[in-house]
Amino acid sequence: MAENSLMVAFQDFLDSCSLMDIESIGYAFTWSNNREGGENIRERLDRVLCDLDWRLMFPEAEAYTLPAIGSDHCPILLSLQANKEVLLFFNKLYQFEGCRNFSPMLNQCFKVVTEEMNGRLLADVSIEEVRMANFQLGAEKASGPDGLAYFTKRIGRR
Repeated sequence: MAENSLMVAFQDFLDSCSLMDIESIGYAFTWSNNREGGENIRERLDRVLCDLDWRLMFPEAEAYTLPAIGSDHCPILLSLQANKEVLLFFNKLYQFEGCRNFSPMLNQCFKVVTEEMNGRLLADVSIEEVRMANFQLGAEKASGPDGLAYFTKRIGRR
């Protein structure tokens, strides 16, 4: 019951500010707890709001709820001009909610990392490279629960 009264209060607030929701195209939900099966909870938490003046200024504006990649929130893309091609592109890639096969999307990307660059990225890292990278961060930026401060002190002694 309290949740319902909070939603009514929120809607009253939006009304008092003369704000309206620009309905999103795409995913119906903007947040997920990322659990499997019956434990999965999805909600529409994020919205794009505007007033009447703004809406009249941008009548073609559309909000696209995009897939969540590496996050529990779906980003929302606000396009000021209607672009049906964007919608069709994402609808083809994600024909149903929860799609986690990104191969079709990745196949559309241009290759910018050469085989030589990839080889250097996969090469073993020397202790000197780790030392230089760690000390370039500075003492405050390297400390923390991730253990880098301890790591910095240990490498500095070698």
